[in-house]
Amino acid sequence: MNPVLWFANRRLDKVPPHFTKCTTPINDDIEFWILTKTYGRYSIILETDHATENIFISTDAQLVYFEDPKEAVLYELRWSGTK
Repeated sequence: MNPVLWFANRRLDKVPPHFTKCTTPINDDIEFWILTKTYGRYSIILETDHATENIFISTDAQLVYFEDPKEAVLYELRWSGTK
């Protein structure tokens, strides 16, 4: 067990501009995977998509941002396409 992973504050409340956005939404299993399989800092942000034609319909999704682009690629390779 790596004490840095468990005692450091890796999850940030705000997204710094240099973080890499991932497009695959998260759930509890994915968040546990992030905690155990990655080492860098990350942010999980609730984002609303207003890109639909109907102004009354919007989509909310929790998206993750990684400081290390390699971890973002690893995340997308592992979780994109899963439901």
